[in-house]
Amino acid sequence: MKLWHKVFLYTFLLFEVVFTSSSFYMMQHNFKQNLEKEIERGLTEQRVIGSGMQSNWGYLNYKNQDLDINQEFSKNLLLNSSKEYTWDFLRRNSQQYTQYFDKKRVFIEILDEKNQTVYTSFSQKFDGSRKELEAPLSGKRSYIIRDIAKHSYLFVTSKLTLDDKTFKLSYIRDISDVYSDKSSQYSLFIKMNIMITIILALGLYVLIWYLTRSIRSLIKSTQTIVDGDYSQRVHDKSRDEIGILAQNFNLMAVAVEERIGELERVAKNKQDFIDCITHELKTPLTSIIGYADFLRSTKYNEEIFFKDRKSTRLNSSHLYDI
Repeated sequence: MKLWHKVFLYTFLLFEVVFTSSSFYMMQHNFKQNLEKEIERGLTEQRVIGSGMQSNWGYLNYKNQDLDINQEFSKNLLLNSSKEYTWDFLRRNSQQYTQYFDKKRVFIEILDEKNQTVYTSFSQKFDGSRKELEAPLSGKRSYIIRDIAKHSYLFVTSKLTLDDKTFKLSYIRDISDVYSDKSSQYSLFIKMNIMITIILALGLYVLIWYLTRSIRSLIKSTQTIVDGDYSQRVHDKSRDEIGILAQNFNLMAVAVEERIGELERVAKNKQDFIDCITHELKTPLTSIIGYADFLRSTKYNEEIFFKDRKSTRLNSSHLYDI
């Protein structure tokens, strides 16, 4: 794999990892914030409803009037605080409070201590356990999020005390929009990521190919020098690292070319010297070789040869006597 291919691949993968991770983190962070806002809103509105009902009940007992219910019911309630009147009071107040909220998203449910339904505007059937109903009897307020019929609901439950009677007030809010927004964000992210990936891939491919043109030119020059053309140079006037590398490469090519030229001159001088020596030695050697061949191949008189040798020995002995 070529260098610019590696740069393209690693850069692309790094961007995808960082972009995808940061995008998922932001979407998850936004989802948690929106969910926390919905929970806080549900807790606040549930507290307002419970406090309002207790205030209305106390107002009936001590002032003998209630703006939310008729006077006849108020007098009967003060005289006889039976189960029927208490339940009727809770139903009337619950109906009035539901008018202040979006009836498609907010519901009120009131149960007695035995979890018998006093009033409910929530029509969805749910057969699972109601863990949030256990905490109110101990004086704690609890909430839970559960999925019912492809919708997500927030259940906030607390204890509601009217004189000596205890009830469980549940505030139910449809928070499906929070989860649908999360799904929409994921879907939008996937579409955007596909578009960004295509644009980024094309842009990086062209950009990296353009930026690495000097490296390709440098590779071509090195191949030319390897083939024996030491006059090859890289023409790159940029001032970045590649430009500095090209300048150093040109300096190296000059040094190599000069060294190769010097070695060629030395080799030529040696060859000229050998040629001259060979020529100078060739003439006497030829004579010697010819004379030796002449002596080897020429016939001679043995009597004259031995006579000459004998006279030569006598002359030598006379020389020694003197």
